[in-house]
Amino acid sequence: MSIFELENSSFDDPQWKVEFKDTTRGNERFRGLGFSDLDKDGYQEIISIPKEGPYIRIYECTGEDSY
Repeated sequence: MSIFELENSSFDDPQWKVEFKDTTRGNERFRGLGFSDLDKDGYQEIISIPKEGPYIRIYECTGEDSY
């Protein structure tokens, strides 16, 4: 799973920045994906529900572009 940010606000000549990349899971498919500030620290955590298992995965955001 990866998250990209559009840095220059232009789709005519987009400049992308990789904010998050999880390389430990391969080509995992998801039933659901969401974002929420679960611990009320001002940062949005990533919540994923993989299709392959009966569990959820939460990526804790600890700062800007840091999970």
